[in-house]
Amino acid sequence: MTLRAASSVLAGYAVERVRQLIYLPPACMALNSAVTLAFQAASSVEHCLALRAAQGALNGLSWPLIQLSLALSVPERLRGRVMSIYFASGSLAIMAGNFVYAFISEEPLGEQLELPAALFLVTALALAAAIRSSGPLVGEALRRGAARAKRDGWALLVVASSLVMALSTCYTMGELSYVFVSESLRVSEALSAVILGATGGVGLGVSYLLSWVADRVSDRLAVTVSVAMSSVAAALVAAREPWLLVAGLALAASSIKSFVPLSLNALSNVGTSLGQLTLGAICRGDLRAGWGGVSAFLLLSSGATAALAAALWLWGRGAKVYMARGASEYHGRHQLYRERG
Repeated sequence: MTLRAASSVLAGYAVERVRQLIYLPPACMALNSAVTLAFQAASSVEHCLALRAAQGALNGLSWPLIQLSLALSVPERLRGRVMSIYFASGSLAIMAGNFVYAFISEEPLGEQLELPAALFLVTALALAAAIRSSGPLVGEALRRGAARAKRDGWALLVVASSLVMALSTCYTMGELSYVFVSESLRVSEALSAVILGATGGVGLGVSYLLSWVADRVSDRLAVTVSVAMSSVAAALVAAREPWLLVAGLALAASSIKSFVPLSLNALSNVGTSLGQLTLGAICRGDLRAGWGGVSAFLLLSSGATAALAAALWLWGRGAKVYMARGASEYHGRHQLYRERG
């Protein structure tokens, strides 16, 4: 996860300066296919770790650029919903992958690896065709976006929010989420999976609703609401009461699943890695014994995201006032010119 986070940031930084790197994802997917098959030859834990690190780097270099290409290839009025559907389809694919694995788990490792390796190659071919057709459009959008971002303080605020948001909801991501839920609620891993699946489903629904708000009402309002939900979620989880904790998990899933499609910022991977490393250092393998430190971490996260939500809301109001004032002055000058004419 850490290497993926670092390579994600590197990919985002590099593509702004060398726009031809937008064509990198197909190559990364093809290499991912080879790395997947290489697990058959792994003979030690170190070899497996090296292959996992390679996968993390390749995924970090590819997925942020794929998301960027998709976002820049669709009209702004549809962008929020398209990205929400994109991330929802990824969640559904992970769910389907778990079911497929249940069917093939008894097969030899080589046969198990053939399916993901083949899917990586199909993905590489599909990406090559898609990026080839949309590459010029994406390159032009990157140029305009880079020029606009330099003048937009809102973008910098969203970048900061991306880091803090992912850090404060890290307990909903990856293998850590199962351990966190089972230890916090003292339930089995099977029930933890059910709880995470249900709260994740709620998150997908809220994500699509907020993407509609972003497209039809205001993207700034949608981003602010998603950050505010993260603050409430962390406070509820810190309480550790079973129903409050489940409600907090649902809010946390809703906030991060809504925010990521709207922000498309690679720093979310960095935030998740930092958050999970912090929780691991606090607990030292025993979540129950280290719950006091976990609560402090969650409450600090809640305060930080609340402050960011307030800053986003105030910035949005300032932008509206500025735009309204500009529009009023324009119409006033226009009316004066008409009267003089």
